[in-house]
Amino acid sequence: NIRKDGRGIVEVDAPAAANVRRIFHLYAYEPLTLDGVVERIRAENLIFRPGMSRFPRSMVYDILKDRAYIGEVEYGGQWYPGKHEPLINRQTWDRVAALLDGGVRQSHQLTYAGEFMTCGHCGHVVTGEHVRKKNKHGYGCYVYYRCSQYLRSGHPRVRVTETALDEQMLALFDRMRIQDDGVREWFRTVLLSQTKDAQTESAARLGRKPCARFFCPGRSVPAKSGT
Repeated sequence: NIRKDGRGIVEVDAPAAANVRRIFHLYAYEPLTLDGVVERIRAENLIFRPGMSRFPRSMVYDILKDRAYIGEVEYGGQWYPGKHEPLINRQTWDRVAALLDGGVRQSHQLTYAGEFMTCGHCGHVVTGEHVRKKNKHGYGCYVYYRCSQYLRSGHPRVRVTETALDEQMLALFDRMRIQDDGVREWFRTVLLSQTKDAQTESAARLGRKPCARFFCPGRSVPAKSGT
């Protein structure tokens, strides 16, 4: 908040704004708890302010709750639309707000995020996002994975569904050569169990019986092209 030409205005501080955007991204689209976000930004050497390099946990929480970052201003205990530039889009804000209100962040929500893999184009981490799309049953929530830097100029705008990644992973395992029969059977059993659990959970949300057909090592599964 500064005074300019006799008026109070909000001016964006570029380094601080970048930190705020990073904090929102980590909590919204990475499988991280609040403590996990604090640890990540410390590992990335984000600077809170001169003389105090580390972000306190309480400050990270306050940032995630501050509506000023979606372009609102507070007056008399209420929030109103402001004239300053929003740092965070509404979709990201709503997702963060829902996660904070829920109070529980499960690490398995995004299977392939959390630095599990990196982008083949630029080497940055792959992240996941939940997308609500219309389907024949109404609306459904789908998981897509993409490079965390795919909005940069010149970067391929590629997103891959979680289902497609599942099939590619199983196809990769199918090409592996495991000589020990016991290890191969154990690996197959674990994959079958995890796939069955995932289908059962998905079917429960849709209110129908799970499919009895599962992908498993030993069956050829075509990998999706372009990934």
